[in-house]
Amino acid sequence: MKPRFFKRLSGSPQAVTYGSWWDNASRTLEDAYAATIDRTSEEEYRSRGWHGDWNSPGAKQFLERFGLGPSSRVLEIGCGIARIGRELAPRVGEWHGVDVSANMLSHARARCAGLSNVRLHHITGPPPFTVFPDKSFDFVYATIVFMHLDKEDMFACLREAHRLLKPDGAAYFDTWNVLHPDVQYIWRGAMKIGDGKPRGRIQCSAPAEFRLYLEEVGFAVETLDDSERLVRAWCRRLPGPMPIADDGLPPFGYLCRPGNEETVSGLVTLEGWALDRVARVEVLVDDEPLPQVERGPFRPEVAPAFPRFRPEAESCGFRARLDTSTLSPGSHEIRVMATDDAGRTTCLTGYHHGIIVAGGGGRSQ
Repeated sequence: MKPRFFKRLSGSPQAVTYGSWWDNASRTLEDAYAATIDRTSEEEYRSRGWHGDWNSPGAKQFLERFGLGPSSRVLEIGCGIARIGRELAPRVGEWHGVDVSANMLSHARARCAGLSNVRLHHITGPPPFTVFPDKSFDFVYATIVFMHLDKEDMFACLREAHRLLKPDGAAYFDTWNVLHPDVQYIWRGAMKIGDGKPRGRIQCSAPAEFRLYLEEVGFAVETLDDSERLVRAWCRRLPGPMPIADDGLPPFGYLCRPGNEETVSGLVTLEGWALDRVARVEVLVDDEPLPQVERGPFRPEVAPAFPRFRPEAESCGFRARLDTSTLSPGSHEIRVMATDDAGRTTCLTGYHHGIIVAGGGGRSQ
């Protein structure tokens, strides 16, 4: 079955910001129902907010999965009209909802009237959410939200959720699974929108891509369910650095210097970095290994770029010395081989990386 809401969303008036797009889609409460699920009744909407549906979990699943209770502080990113928050709030200490749409929040405020522990916050764009200090919440979630965001904004929301969670706090996120046949229909339609793309259009991710974003900001993914239209991620923020899981892939990295086909002479330092449970690095020139490869904190720029690989990333550099006087003038091939603790090996220099030893041309024999 093709999702019924695709035609409606893709044909909605274009807008400059996320907020104005969703304001336009939620002028009335009935419009807001339709934009977030389908045209329905308040009774059915509340039932879906509690039990969940084919599209996303409900408050009941969150309470049971993460043991939330009267002392729990909860944040929903992209709360809309509080479909889940309306049902979750009476069972937790505080429920906070943030959203870019003033209209959505107005409907949420009316639906949550009488619930004294509900706090609604209007935001004007992607994070940071400066109203909240670090480690403020026991549970943070976003459901049926990330598929409406550009990828960099989705990543910013994940990073902000991690900042706002207490150590060992729980989180839930989902987005459309581009590998599911129904979602491929949505994806193909989105690819035809062209330059005039609506700001709230449907977007998709592959399961491995979504896991990468989560782990990159520091979440430990307890369960990644990709069996349906949604990729559903049940996560925690670990109290300390996240251990690097064995993902079944070989190491990765880069030879930083010398550059490919760079002309060199004398004593040359070869330097780069390698990550992902690396046990051994070999540097070969014309298939002959250099006798000594040092490993250590030689590339300080790498660790900030790959925070989920700390502390390994702090000392992921390697370097070796090459006396080019032992080589004939001309071109020579360099290969860097990295092997992980499971014996998987990869060539960090890819298809070709060479140097030219000054003094003449021609490849040595």
